[in-house]
Amino acid sequence: MAAGALTDEARRNLRLLLERLPRNRFELHLAGAHAATAPLAPLPADVPTHELDAAPGRAVARLAGLAGRLRADVLIFAPHDLSLGMLRRRASFPETAKLVVRADPALAGARASLLARRRWRREYARAHRVVCNSDALRRELATRLSLPAERLVRVYDPVDVERLREQAATARNPLAARGLGPHVLAIGSITPQERHETLVDALPPLVAQFPDARLWILGDDPSGGGAETLRARAEELGVGSSLHLVGPPEHPGAWLAHADLLAVASQSPDPPPALLQALACECPVVALAPSAATQELLRATGCESAARKELDWQREWFRGGADAPGPRDLSAFEPEAAVEAWVGALGD
Repeated sequence: MAAGALTDEARRNLRLLLERLPRNRFELHLAGAHAATAPLAPLPADVPTHELDAAPGRAVARLAGLAGRLRADVLIFAPHDLSLGMLRRRASFPETAKLVVRADPALAGARASLLARRRWRREYARAHRVVCNSDALRRELATRLSLPAERLVRVYDPVDVERLREQAATARNPLAARGLGPHVLAIGSITPQERHETLVDALPPLVAQFPDARLWILGDDPSGGGAETLRARAEELGVGSSLHLVGPPEHPGAWLAHADLLAVASQSPDPPPALLQALACECPVVALAPSAATQELLRATGCESAARKELDWQREWFRGGADAPGPRDLSAFEPEAAVEAWVGALGD
């Protein structure tokens, strides 16, 4: 397995595989630059780590040599830049080794030239399997990359229900003494695709109905100016005191267990992990004009009614309301289901 600049969700998936892939079928090795592998520590005792250069080109060359020495049967690559570098140099790897890459959801929404799309098709055709985290992404890439259906495998990113509920039980309530609410959460980086500004625009009617309402946006600010833009927008709308911006939550389960609603406005091709986390914590959800990936999660969990064309903040949406969901069947997103799907992708 090769690690590079991984998203939090990809890192959780990689750790899941390192911990749970059956040792009677797989001997695991982890390769990556120190900055990529350090967040995974402590590793299982039976997983050796191999240091790579941080530069993708040199990392691929070292990986090819490592694969030959270890006589690797399967190589899994997660980060997009490392995956493309490996696929371009397929001839450098053992001919018998299966190359499995995790598809970058950004490919589904990327605006690329005809030349770039042809290059992607040529490179991804060299993969034994391309693992997608939604059927929506699998369908999109089947068209964009012109790959046979059997090459594209859907493996849902899992949600660790037990861990989230343990967080909720042991961590302090971050919303304690923060007012009566309702407390609405939005979880995700402050980027245009997440569309947090639409939630800020819908904050005045929420406060008009519930004067003590609060909107909490939990996520990093990659541009460094997104948070300030949202604050200025809220001030212009006269609801500056009702908006709170917090960095990425250390314990999302603690927030979701006590919030009154999770609002999702994302148009990202990546399925929103916060939606599954909310359902695991029995937090009501609402999705504004959901993307294809979000719609898929809503269908898979039986929450289609959470999709809305507008946010009119009906009282029934919130925790304790008539429309608030009870426990949901998340069996398709259990860690065991993800491991089983990965075993199938790696072993056939």
